[in-house]
Amino acid sequence: MGYFPSYALGSAYGAQFLRKMKETVDVDDCLRRGDFGPINEWNRQHIWQYGCLYRPVELFEKATGEAFDPTVYANYLEEKFSALYNL
Repeated sequence: MGYFPSYALGSAYGAQFLRKMKETVDVDDCLRRGDFGPINEWNRQHIWQYGCLYRPVELFEKATGEAFDPTVYANYLEEKFSALYNL
């Protein structure tokens, strides 16, 4: 098995959390305005309130409504770097 640092897994999880969050929160607008309230509220409702009540995989699936999908992260990276470097 190859080396996959824990921060990379966190980034991959984050990409899927972000995709789910964007279904109900205009994240880009919140960031542009510096208003983190809606973002924090989504995190509070879907993640933070549970603390250690669930195992990570259970919490992830509860928050996103689906199993972890690494293609979400690959798509996020492709979109991000295509925009940055005009690819």
